[in-house]
Amino acid sequence: MTLNLARSKGALALVAAAAAAIAVSSASAAVFTTGSGGSITVGSDTGDRHTTAATLPVPVDSTVALNGLYGSPTLTEATGTIKLDFTALSSQFRASASSSLFNATETVDTDGKLVLNLHFNTATALTASIYEDGLYSTTGTGTVAIKGGGIAIDASGGAPTQTRGGTFTTNQSGGVWTATAGVTGFTTNFTDYKITIDNDISATAPLPNSSADIFKKDFILTITPNGGAGRDVPEPASLGMLSLGVVGLLARRRR
Repeated sequence: MTLNLARSKGALALVAAAAAAIAVSSASAAVFTTGSGGSITVGSDTGDRHTTAATLPVPVDSTVALNGLYGSPTLTEATGTIKLDFTALSSQFRASASSSLFNATETVDTDGKLVLNLHFNTATALTASIYEDGLYSTTGTGTVAIKGGGIAIDASGGAPTQTRGGTFTTNQSGGVWTATAGVTGFTTNFTDYKITIDNDISATAPLPNSSADIFKKDFILTITPNGGAGRDVPEPASLGMLSLGVVGLLARRRR
């Protein structure tokens, strides 16, 4: 698959960029023209869900393997950046706990790990930034958390190899959560980068009769060749639309 972007300015360039958006998968490489040009593939998209509950006489302690948590991203190019826009599978990238289910405190942790392989035709340095968001709700003394995780980038195809990383900064407010992270600091140009993103969300429902639910909705990775900068953060209107989803989520959980 080849991504050809119009070089014209104004509205025609925006239309061309939107039309050129393509899906990225592990089965084939998506080709981009930004910088020196190159390709990107999804190496893996896996995770697990771990549930614990202090039930008697036998406590619950189970782990279920998950696949495809992040979903298939769409690749677009604009103003010297490569953007991968994921719509996460909320049914998969979710943690839901209820103390009434087992009549005991329940904790559910869902961990997702995404690996991307990025190749440039000509060696380049890069920066990368992540923005993600989702919804959450609680009843009683239930709690949710975006726990740890971050982004690591291993660079090769240059001498010597380098590894850089960053951790997530998170925020929870009014039923909406967000997380951001960034990576800079490559001092040498490289042709190949392995990008690993690790996320962990958690829901805990203590006794009596509590519940907690949290899930991921959006995940955006912005890559800028040649050490440029820029973080993709939604406009206020976009966050407003996300907040509207909280109302529906809370209504469903109260039924």
